[in-house]
Amino acid sequence: LRLDVSFAPNSDVQQVQLALYQDDDNYIEVGHAYVSNFGGELTSLVQEDSGVQASWSPRSVCRNSVNVSRLQLRLDRVLGTEQVIALYSLDHTNWTMLGSAWQYLVNPQICIWVSDSGGRLPACDLRQLDIITSDTPVTPLLVAQPQHLVFNAVAGESYTNRQQLRVVARRSS
Repeated sequence: LRLDVSFAPNSDVQQVQLALYQDDDNYIEVGHAYVSNFGGELTSLVQEDSGVQASWSPRSVCRNSVNVSRLQLRLDRVLGTEQVIALYSLDHTNWTMLGSAWQYLVNPQICIWVSDSGGRLPACDLRQLDIITSDTPVTPLLVAQPQHLVFNAVAGESYTNRQQLRVVARRSS
C-alpha cells in the first residue's frame, strides 16, 4: 500500500495514518504526526496484536524549523509470511524504513484516518492510494499468535497464569 498525502501537522496530536486493519485489537499502521513530547513532526510504525499495542522507533521526518507538507506512507506485506514493513518517502524515490513486524490479519481492510486531539479535523489532502498486488501463489503456512509466550510460576504454588494461543493454517488458493 502506498499513500501520497499532503499534510502539515502543527499541533498535538494531529496525524494521518495508513493501516492494514482487521479490528480495533488487530492492526498495523504507518503514519505522520505532530507530537510535542517527541520534538514535533515524526513518522511511526504502530502495531496492535490481540489487544496489545507496540510501537517501533518513531523517526523525525523533520525538525521544528522545517515543515513537511507532502510525503508518501507505505506498508509492504511480504508474501508467504505475515511480515509487514513500514516505510516513508519525501520524494517518491528514496524510502526510509521505519521497521517491520509480523502481523497475522484475517480478511484485512485498508484504513486511512486523520485526526486531531482537539476534536477538529486538520487540513489533509489524500492525493493517491496505490494498492500493488501479486499473483504469486502463497505456499502453505502455519502461524501462531502471539509469537512469544512467557509463563512464570513459583514452586509449590498452583498455576493460574493462562494465555491464549491462536494457530491458523493458511493455504495457497
